[in-house]
Amino acid sequence: MKDETQTWHVYHIYPIDFGWEYLPEFEDVLCKISKYERRAAGGTWCIHTADFVADFARAKKLADAIGWEGDYRETPRILFFPVELEFKYGFAWKHDNNGDTFIISPFHLPWLEPVIVSSEVSK
Repeated sequence: MKDETQTWHVYHIYPIDFGWEYLPEFEDVLCKISKYERRAAGGTWCIHTADFVADFARAKKLADAIGWEGDYRETPRILFFPVELEFKYGFAWKHDNNGDTFIISPFHLPWLEPVIVSSEVSK
């Protein structure tokens, strides 16, 4: 079940040029979620495909509000953050215009402060 009170920290930062190949791509994670969701239909906790897609749509809308121009240089990637007994996901991508990077995270990432172009917190 989707957490409707999810807070997102949205960062527009200077370009990250290296290491993208180590992050899972959005489409690959979406396929894994879909497979697991079908297997976990008996009540086991899992991320739901519809929620994941809705969160990504919201992430794009939030990034648009702080400077994303709607294009990608790198395919969108997924970040995972450990929280107690589970992992929460976030999103990362570069836009094509100047390679700036957009990070949408369920957590404040204070180490990004030196490279922030703009940011916002959204509920």
